[in-house]
This record gives sequence, C-alpha cells and structure tokens, in this order.
Amino acid sequence: MKNNNIKLAAFDVDGTLSTGVLSLALLDELVKRGLFSEQDLKSLKALENDYALGKLGREEMSEQWLARYLKAMEGKDPEQYIEAGQKVWENSKKNTFSFVKPLLEKLSEHNYTTLVISASPDEIVRFFCEANNFSPDRFRATKVKISDQGKYIPETEIILSLAKHKLDQLNDLAQSLYPDQEIDWEQSLAMGDSYSDFEMLNAIGKPVVMKESNREENDLVQIAKEKGWTIVDENDALDKILSLIK
Repeated sequence: MKNNNIKLAAFDVDGTLSTGVLSLALLDELVKRGLFSEQDLKSLKALENDYALGKLGREEMSEQWLARYLKAMEGKDPEQYIEAGQKVWENSKKNTFSFVKPLLEKLSEHNYTTLVISASPDEIVRFFCEANNFSPDRFRATKVKISDQGKYIPETEIILSLAKHKLDQLNDLAQSLYPDQEIDWEQSLAMGDSYSDFEMLNAIGKPVVMKESNREENDLVQIAKEKGWTIVDENDALDKILSLIK
C-alpha cells in the first residue's frame, strides 16, 4: 500500500535562507584566484543590468548568462572551483538567517523531508547543505558536466536557471527519494524569494515568499499578495511557517 503522507519542504537558498548571493560571491573569489576572468564577470553583470533596464527578457537573460558562464568554465579544474567554494562558504556562513536551524528542526519533528533547490553553483551550495544537514540526495544546484579528463565542459548536468527548471528538479527529487510512495503536495511547503521560484511555489499547497526587511518588493512578492500566499521576512519567518504546519 502506498503511503500518501510524504510531506516535502523545499527551499531556495540565496535571499531565502541566507542573505546575499552565493553565486556572485563565488565568482568574485574565482576572479581573485585567476580561475574566472574579470572581463567574463563584467559581461555577466552587464546582462543582469540589461535585464533590470528592460532591454532583455527574463528567459533571454538567463539563457545568455548561463551560456557565457559555461564557456568561461570550459577546461577548468573542478577541484579548484570547489576549493574556492569552500573559502566563500567560510566567509558567508554567518549570513545564514538565524531562523534556519530551528525551522529545519521543527519541520523534521513534523515529518517533513527538507530539500534545497538552488540555482547557485553546486560548488558553493554543497557547503551550505553540508552545514545544515541536507544530505547529497536532498539538494539540487546548478551542476556543470565534467569530461573524462576531469575538466569542465560547457554543458549542464543540472540546470536551474528558469522557474520551470526548479519545478522539474523538485519533481525529480521527489521521485528519486520516494519512487513507490505518493507525495502529499497539498501539505507540502516551498519557500523562495524571486520569480525563478514561482513554478515551484505554485505547485505546492503551502507556498512561502521571503522578503528581506531591507529589500524592496519584487515581482514574486507582488504575485504572492495577489494569490494570498504567506509572505515572511527574516524576523517573523519561523513563527509564520510554524503556524502553517501545525
């Protein structure tokens, strides 16, 4: 008999469980180490600026960003990127919001399987997940393919640059963890802070949108208001989310 009481709690990381953007911090560290050129970094930031100015659509910007990022990584040594990721994590772990540990503990007590689905690179997300007890089978992050010679090739193994990708990865994680059981999607929870999380949030019974107290409202917050989703900040996230799972 199938157990249909499996409940998931899926989280974005940057801006949701931690302030700041881990992927940008990693790129800055890679530039310092000579593993990523300053020119390539400026090119990525220019794309983001064009999107902010309305010169590029969301999908077009994301696709161009990923293509340039992959090209810049081609032929590089993954171990050097992982070492850079570890360094960034040591400097960034203090940015994890204080509600994260007690929230994850409470979710576990309420029989939720907690997951991370982040568009940031695997080379940095893995350290966040390790520190917060997400086993490797319970997180997905952007992952670049590695050749037989042990070097990056400009192709993704896991892609998370668009909203549809996060929902695809959530479904894939659910299937891989519970292949013979049904997920109670209505009682499941997801939390994110930007439009790239929309599809994942929209598929879940308990969507939660993070708006840091010092940030302006973005399009996801506006959508959350229209749909009546729960909106939290770093100060009230724990209480509001716990009220959803009682």
